[in-house]
Amino acid sequence: MVDSQNEWTQMPLEDCMEAIIDYRGKTPKKTSAGIPLVTAKIIKRGRIEEPAEFIAPSDYDDWMRRGIPEPGDVVLTTEAPLGEVAQLDERKIALAQRVITLRGKEHLLDNTFLKYLLISEPIQDKLKARASGTTVLGIKQSELRKVTLSFPPLPEQRAIASILGALDDKIELNRRMNATLESLARAIFKSWFVDFDPVKINAGQMPADSYDPTLLSLFPSTFQDSELGPIPEGWNVEPVGKHVVIKHGYAFKGEFFSKEPRRDVLLTPGNFAIGGGFKGDKLKYYEGPVEEEYILLPGDLLVTMTDLSKAGDTLGYPAFVPESLKYRYLHNQRLGRVFINDDSPVGAAFIHESFRTSRYRSHVLGTASGSTVKHSSPTRIRDHEIAVGTPEVHALFEERVSPLVEAITRNDRVSMRLGAIRDRLLPELLSGRLVVMNSKGTPEQLIA
Repeated sequence: MVDSQNEWTQMPLEDCMEAIIDYRGKTPKKTSAGIPLVTAKIIKRGRIEEPAEFIAPSDYDDWMRRGIPEPGDVVLTTEAPLGEVAQLDERKIALAQRVITLRGKEHLLDNTFLKYLLISEPIQDKLKARASGTTVLGIKQSELRKVTLSFPPLPEQRAIASILGALDDKIELNRRMNATLESLARAIFKSWFVDFDPVKINAGQMPADSYDPTLLSLFPSTFQDSELGPIPEGWNVEPVGKHVVIKHGYAFKGEFFSKEPRRDVLLTPGNFAIGGGFKGDKLKYYEGPVEEEYILLPGDLLVTMTDLSKAGDTLGYPAFVPESLKYRYLHNQRLGRVFINDDSPVGAAFIHESFRTSRYRSHVLGTASGSTVKHSSPTRIRDHEIAVGTPEVHALFEERVSPLVEAITRNDRVSMRLGAIRDRLLPELLSGRLVVMNSKGTPEQLIA
């Protein structure tokens, strides 16, 4: 790479496009299953999140009359929010309102390059400059068509797209690996502490499969009745409050909230995924004084105390605080910080998984207050009852799950660094200040 600009072209977006597909003004009939519907709310941070809405296959041809999206097409949200970008893969999808599909002319504009170009700050600024609305910004197709794009020759576009794409591919691979690791941790918990499979194996009710003798030796071969139903003989039913302390965060003052990115970020229920887990969007920046006790550390366990939805979608769910290269996370009043008691046999992984079970979920919703906004409290959560085994069982669970948690953390750390590299390269490459000279090299060679 060298500092220069080489034969870049500038022209309006409409002149670069082979297809512009816009479904605004139409609302499809939605179903619980079928062909995934790509809506504006699931296009985030350069990717399409798992769809939660669908249309019937029998309605597809009638609905998609304005044009069929193709693999590689770029989707752009035009309102609520404006300017989120992603690229379609091989899956058959339907387009919802507030989403426009763009397809560059084959011999002029590479679609993957187009994705990164639309993500870049100069193009995002142009979109906002042509947008209308006060509370919610939106851009009309007529205005979008006028946005000027600047791009190098096609071979250089493809080389740039290859470099940035390789970084994002690795980040996406790490995300999928982490989802698999989290599923494995959840499966171990369910087997040991919900279904009590080791007891059933010891009783001859199911085959041993891959269960090792060490694990089986820590479980009895009989059940006992309890208020939770059958639990292993000798185990106890105890409130979570016997094992943890849950503390509210601080009511940070609104006068110090910032619309511009800052080092300090207040974590809110919006940073929790449905079902548990951390979400890195909807960051709330803060630039005021902070007491040390409200500074969160990587690995801290949090639960949500408030949810703005009627269904309480995230209420009571847990998340571990991630590491960050950019931010210092702060503990606000809508979240509970979970501390494991020193004399408790259970560990953080056990509590985290306990807070994701259906029985816990029923307890949280059943004890919640409020109608439009749902509230829980440390006391209500601590009243939730769990089945507690011997210290040896819980120690083995933490031993088995800890490597999974460490692998997730390691993958997140790698992804953060790759993301930082991508974020540094993107404006340099897309402005022409850095030009890819050796387009025959692999992305890894070029980055190195």
